[in-house]
Amino acid sequence: MEVQQNQIKQPEFYYELQPQFSIDQKEWCNTIAINENKQLILVACDKNVKIYQLNNGLLRFIQILLNSQYTITILKFFNNNKCFQFISGSCDSIIIIRSIILLRNQKYIQKLNSHTRGISCLIIGQDQNMFLSASVDQTIKLWSCFQQQKLSCQWSCQQTIKDHTNDVYALDINQKQNKAISGGYDDTILIMDIVKYKENYQLILKQKIKVSNFGYRILFINDQDFIFQTYCGKVLQLFKLNQDQQYLITQQLPVQCISQNCNIFFQPQLIRSKDFFACKNSQNLNFIRFNPISNELVLLQSITFDNQEQYGQLSEDGEYLITWDKKLEKLEIRKYKVNSEQIN
Repeated sequence: MEVQQNQIKQPEFYYELQPQFSIDQKEWCNTIAINENKQLILVACDKNVKIYQLNNGLLRFIQILLNSQYTITILKFFNNNKCFQFISGSCDSIIIIRSIILLRNQKYIQKLNSHTRGISCLIIGQDQNMFLSASVDQTIKLWSCFQQQKLSCQWSCQQTIKDHTNDVYALDINQKQNKAISGGYDDTILIMDIVKYKENYQLILKQKIKVSNFGYRILFINDQDFIFQTYCGKVLQLFKLNQDQQYLITQQLPVQCISQNCNIFFQPQLIRSKDFFACKNSQNLNFIRFNPISNELVLLQSITFDNQEQYGQLSEDGEYLITWDKKLEKLEIRKYKVNSEQIN
């Protein structure tokens, strides 16, 4: 398989740093969450969560949640049964479900403690009634929600996958919610079908793929194809199904990577409205497009940070990029801009 040349044309867009909106943030921040309408921002502050309101790029502090005895690793917004909620996961193996309307009194809806070690990643299904969590306890857990009298929801662990033999670092679910993928420190990718019968979900292992090195980032770029970024690798791998319904690498796209160190957090994101995805690789955040005609990935551009300890999130529409810089101990906001030379 030939490795394609790494040529980035003049970018059609860029993310402009808004230094006037930067905020001091000394506590360690592994994760940031932005809700769908870009009004609420959750920021992990070591063991607690700060809540901000976003208004035209300006973050206004609302309150702090006293959340955990251990460092928070995961924050995710979701909408279950028309109730706006969010999930947090932490190094103590605990997953907590909270309601947005109960933030003022610090209450939580449910605490889940089926894992035995820290939560490394979590992905919510499209219907918002199931999610997968992974841990350094080497397991993946499938959680689903059972409605009680249509008023409340009780989450429970439906299944535990034990096919990884080391820490699990990466997870994703496709938009149709019929496939899931995972990657672990055992240099293995798992391909699983998601089957639903009435209110029950089940993961069915379909394929194990041995890769050359472990990776922290995996992402479905459509309902069938996915990408995998090996640890500080110089290429991004594209996996596609062959005629025998087995996944194989069909492309290795050279990507930017200027350091030999990286961290598990800052998961990749697909921005459908702007037709690209973002995938961190050490000190670089690479922006890549999949061309469905040529069935190939194209590197659009890359943001190069001055250190690999960057953690953050894009808004769902890609208009904002919010990151925490460990070296500067600041939250930084970047705004999507179209290159003026690309406008006719």
